[in-house]
Amino acid sequence: HGHSNEEGHCHNHNHAHETDSLLSYHAYSVSFINSNLHPTITGGDERDEYYNFFNGNDESNWQSGVSAFNKVHYNNIYDNINLVTYSKSGTLKYDFIVKPGADPDKINMLYEGADQLFIRNGNLIIKTSQGEVEESAPYVYQVINGQTVEVPCNYQLDGNVLSFVFTEGYDTSQELIIDPVLVG
Repeated sequence: HGHSNEEGHCHNHNHAHETDSLLSYHAYSVSFINSNLHPTITGGDERDEYYNFFNGNDESNWQSGVSAFNKVHYNNIYDNINLVTYSKSGTLKYDFIVKPGADPDKINMLYEGADQLFIRNGNLIIKTSQGEVEESAPYVYQVINGQTVEVPCNYQLDGNVLSFVFTEGYDTSQELIIDPVLVG
């Protein structure tokens, strides 16, 4: 990180909390349970972990955490389900593309390194040593006959495993897009 704790203490006391966040921001990772071991990866370098989030007050930390990805497609991360990760305005984005007939219930994301996970007002709250990160309730849609149709969807949390629940079902003959938004 290029800073020692000693240097951090030289800053004005009013900024001490902010400085501490920059020096010791808490990373957590997300992995995909029972996913295919060798998804075809296009548009970026293959990595052992699909992505890491970095939580800190300085947006440059977020940017550096995701810039290696640009836009990466993980094809068949689950059977007939693709994952796309990309950086947008310094924020990590990821979409699941569920092909017709695929089972989105297979998507199970294991969060490791967070102090606490819970759902508040439909949003996923990830509590770390540096505060909270929030992922807003997923925006899920299908394009049917050229029209975008929103699909009701909620997060479901089982311990530190996150999945999606489609409260009213959806048209399984059409592609389904799951678009969670990390709000920071």
